[in-house]
Amino acid sequence: MDPAAYPEVKSWIEEHSGSLDSVDFLTRNASLGTWLAIYHVIWPDFVEVEGCVLWRRSYEVSNFREWFRRFEGDVPAVEATLNRLILGDIIENDDLPEDRAVLMELAEMTAKSWGIALRESFPSKSFEVGCANTEDGPVVWFHSVHRE
Repeated sequence: MDPAAYPEVKSWIEEHSGSLDSVDFLTRNASLGTWLAIYHVIWPDFVEVEGCVLWRRSYEVSNFREWFRRFEGDVPAVEATLNRLILGDIIENDDLPEDRAVLMELAEMTAKSWGIALRESFPSKSFEVGCANTEDGPVVWFHSVHRE
């Protein structure tokens, strides 16, 4: 979706004079801290523990150990459980059709970015990275894939 067509951005553009676009919207509404935080969601830090590649944000020792034990060391299963981002949980929205469409588009772009970040960070490993529209809204996820 063109950001200028989304109601919040469109309304802001219409309230101001000149030829404005989404970059102008962000310039006026997003701080350096906001940009940095968004960057770290789109291009996350990873940690490798017991052969599992995890989104650093999702790694907590006791929680990891519990899932590692529960899945009997099945690395992709542990990764698939812990490496998930539910966009509706972190992005305030009104659950309108256009909101759901934008969240899905953001999920798709985030999944692409995560895939690139994982390949760059772990060039000798293979990953399945994707997104799905679930009951909870769009979810981005990744897990390793064993090379044959």
